[in-house]
Amino acid sequence: MILGSCARSRECSCILMLLVFVSILGCAPDESTSVDVINRTGGAISDVHWEYSGGSHTVGRIEDGASYEWAAQPSAPSSLVMTYVESDGSRQRVDMNVYMEPSLGTTVRLTVLPGARIIKGSEKPRPP
Repeated sequence: MILGSCARSRECSCILMLLVFVSILGCAPDESTSVDVINRTGGAISDVHWEYSGGSHTVGRIEDGASYEWAAQPSAPSSLVMTYVESDGSRQRVDMNVYMEPSLGTTVRLTVLPGARIIKGSEKPRPP
């Protein structure tokens, strides 16, 4: 009887430890940088591409007034560079003046204006 309860006790302990481990993983902070880009150029922008340490992201087109959100996962401290073509055909390359790093989950809002002007919204850490 004592051996049987001991075995069940070990099983219960293993199950409990597994549940604790899974709950900790579920609460782990998101370490990506959420980038929300709003197009206010007066026309659609196309061939939109972002580059950062350890990665890049491309979207074909963002209509005027539209917002596009994506997650960057930098491999090292990094800035963010955006290239795109404005509706008049001019190709733009802009350093977005955004600081990102692998262990810092942030949300960044950027508004693109005509002539490669950028309005940077709040850059704040996301709550855990």
